[in-house]
Amino acid sequence: AEENVQVFVKIDDTRIMLATLSVDNHPHVLADLVFKREFELLHSSMTSNISFMGYKFDIIKRSHSCTKQGADSDEEVPLAIPLDFNTDG
Repeated sequence: AEENVQVFVKIDDTRIMLATLSVDNHPHVLADLVFKREFELLHSSMTSNISFMGYKFDIIKRSHSCTKQGADSDEEVPLAIPLDFNTDG
Protein backbone atom coordinates (compact mmCIF):
# COMPACT_ATOMS: atom_id res chain seq x y z
CA ALA A 1 0.00 0.00 0.00
CA GLU A 2 1.00 3.63 -0.40
CA GLU A 3 0.30 4.48 3.25
CA ASN A 4 2.86 5.80 5.72
CA VAL A 5 3.37 3.35 8.56
CA GLN A 6 4.43 4.41 12.04
CA VAL A 7 6.62 2.00 14.02
CA PHE A 8 6.53 2.05 17.83
CA VAL A 9 8.13 0.39 20.81
CA LYS A 10 6.05 -0.11 23.95
CA ILE A 11 7.74 -0.49 27.34
CA ASP A 12 5.42 -0.83 30.33
CA ASP A 13 2.65 1.70 29.55
CA THR A 14 4.85 4.03 27.48
CA ARG A 15 4.69 4.00 23.66
CA ILE A 16 7.56 5.65 21.74
CA MET A 17 7.54 6.21 17.97
CA LEU A 18 10.74 4.88 16.37
CA ALA A 19 10.13 5.74 12.72
CA THR A 20 7.67 6.46 9.93
CA LEU A 21 8.00 4.12 6.96
CA SER A 22 7.10 5.23 3.43
CA VAL A 23 7.12 3.06 0.30
CA ASP A 24 8.66 5.86 -1.79
CA ASN A 25 10.96 7.68 0.65
CA HIS A 26 11.80 5.40 3.62
CA PRO A 27 10.83 1.75 2.99
CA HIS A 28 13.11 0.57 5.82
CA VAL A 29 14.93 1.93 8.84
CA LEU A 30 18.14 0.69 10.44
CA ALA A 31 18.45 1.23 14.18
CA ASP A 32 20.64 -0.10 16.98
CA LEU A 33 18.44 -0.30 20.06
CA VAL A 34 19.11 -1.83 23.47
CA PHE A 35 16.28 -2.63 25.88
CA LYS A 36 16.95 -3.87 29.39
CA ARG A 37 13.28 -4.68 30.07
CA GLU A 38 10.46 -6.48 28.29
CA PHE A 39 9.20 -4.54 25.25
CA GLU A 40 6.69 -4.83 22.42
CA LEU A 41 7.17 -3.65 18.82
CA LEU A 42 4.05 -2.25 17.13
CA HIS A 43 3.07 -0.64 13.83
CA SER A 44 0.08 1.35 12.59
CA SER A 45 -0.64 -0.44 9.30
CA MET A 46 -3.85 -2.39 8.80
CA THR A 47 -2.81 -3.66 5.33
CA SER A 48 1.00 -4.01 5.22
CA ASN A 49 3.32 -6.60 6.72
CA ILE A 50 6.17 -5.14 8.77
CA SER A 51 9.28 -7.17 9.63
CA PHE A 52 11.62 -6.65 12.57
CA MET A 53 15.01 -8.31 12.80
CA GLY A 54 17.36 -8.38 15.76
CA TYR A 55 18.80 -10.31 18.64
CA LYS A 56 17.84 -10.85 22.22
CA PHE A 57 20.65 -11.06 24.74
CA ASP A 58 20.07 -12.84 28.03
CA ILE A 59 22.61 -12.02 30.73
CA ILE A 60 24.02 -15.15 32.33
CA LYS A 61 26.60 -15.46 35.07
CA ARG A 62 29.72 -17.52 34.42
CA SER A 63 32.35 -18.37 36.96
CA HIS A 64 35.98 -18.55 35.89
CA SER A 65 38.03 -20.99 37.91
CA CYS A 66 41.29 -19.25 37.08
CA THR A 67 41.93 -15.50 37.11
CA LYS A 68 45.08 -13.39 37.39
CA GLN A 69 44.69 -13.28 41.17
CA GLY A 70 43.73 -16.96 41.33
CA ALA A 71 40.32 -16.25 42.88
CA ASP A 72 36.92 -17.06 41.40
CA SER A 73 35.00 -14.18 39.83
CA ASP A 74 31.53 -13.79 38.34
CA GLU A 75 31.22 -12.04 35.00
CA GLU A 76 28.03 -11.12 33.15
CA VAL A 77 28.10 -12.54 29.62
CA PRO A 78 25.39 -11.86 26.99
CA LEU A 79 23.85 -14.88 25.30
CA ALA A 80 22.62 -14.10 21.76
CA ILE A 81 19.17 -15.39 20.82
CA PRO A 82 17.85 -14.45 17.34
CA LEU A 83 14.35 -12.94 17.14
CA ASP A 84 11.85 -13.20 14.29
CA PHE A 85 8.99 -10.73 14.75
CA ASN A 86 7.58 -11.52 11.29
CA THR A 87 5.44 -14.38 12.58
CA ASP A 88 1.98 -14.57 14.05
CA GLY A 89 2.30 -15.08 17.80
